[in-house]
Amino acid sequence: MFFRVTLAVLVSAYAVADGVYLKNGDHLSGQLTSMDEGTVHLKTDYAGELCIQRASVLGVETDAPMALQLTDGSVVEAVAGFRANTFLVDGEPCAWESIAAIAATVDAFPGAEGSEEKGEAKKEEEKAKRWSGSVDMGLSLRTGNTDKSDVTFSGTTARKGAHDTLTLNFTSAYGEAEDVLNTRRMKGDIKWQVYPRERLYLFVTTSAERDDGRKLDLRTQWGGGVGYDFIENEKRNLSADIGANFTYERWEPFTPWERTKVKDERRLNALSRLASYTPGTSRIQSLRDFINILLDIRNPLRNDETTTEEFGSLSLTGEYEQQVFKDSTLSEKMVLLPNLEEMGEFRFNNELAFTTPISEALNLRMNLKSEYDSMADDKGVDAWDNTLLTTLNYKF
Repeated sequence: MFFRVTLAVLVSAYAVADGVYLKNGDHLSGQLTSMDEGTVHLKTDYAGELCIQRASVLGVETDAPMALQLTDGSVVEAVAGFRANTFLVDGEPCAWESIAAIAATVDAFPGAEGSEEKGEAKKEEEKAKRWSGSVDMGLSLRTGNTDKSDVTFSGTTARKGAHDTLTLNFTSAYGEAEDVLNTRRMKGDIKWQVYPRERLYLFVTTSAERDDGRKLDLRTQWGGGVGYDFIENEKRNLSADIGANFTYERWEPFTPWERTKVKDERRLNALSRLASYTPGTSRIQSLRDFINILLDIRNPLRNDETTTEEFGSLSLTGEYEQQVFKDSTLSEKMVLLPNLEEMGEFRFNNELAFTTPISEALNLRMNLKSEYDSMADDKGVDAWDNTLLTTLNYKF
């Protein structure tokens, strides 16, 4: 008797496992019965039959296969799903707008263009569109009393699967003033998120960067952790994660402009030594001195060594995106990286961006980046680095 009651409860729960996700962030559970061009019909135990406007729906999920009619007229039987703000068909991302109607069986669409072949072709087309991203580029030129040029380039791309997301980012900047290098920055990172449960994700990440202006020759990091998508809808997104990293750093003794100045001074000094060079009584020592002078002329910085550091650190990251006005967005990403081996040492990065459309794919993007390193004084550079950029942003 107990087994029958338990089975009945499980079957009842199974039968109402469908759901509708709304654009305002709400989630309605029940039994999806059908969907037409303007209305989604959901049968519930708590409110009876609900008729929901299609325009308010982000996507649906079904516990069992249902008949989905696509906008090209084809019909497929598939399980619909919804995760990470993405509508899925049989576990693959699909455009919600490509679904014209939903019914319990294929028989509800008599005369539909058949089409398992078309359905499969549509799924392959949607699968091919899983990659998305954007590219930013800015250019500044000045000639006259001061010749100066600055170029910035960055790109991001992401691939969303049924239960994971892979994100790749790259940023770079290059600048010269009076033919002297004053800016050279490059950074790339990869982050792979796996969702064992809806909104909860595990991640692994790796990154590499170089910033000559801060005397950073190379910094690499490897790590992983856990995160959660707290808000995920059409108008706003909020996520945060915590992880642990291993960091390797290699530091140069000079900034680009310091390097140029020191190189010139040492080369002039070596030329002066060569002009006044007089062989000593020891032929071997005299030869050594002469060779050292020539080497100093060729490479005045040959005796300056880089320093390296290796340590573990925490990674605390928060990301927020908010739709403002009609089509513009305001986003912010904050990263705190405290050193686990030296209390009081930490780095903090913050990126605030406002993006507004110019055309369907082209946007104007204003970006304020701030970086802080508590150990900057020990390296002879400023603790804060602030960069304000205006770039053209192309989305694909």
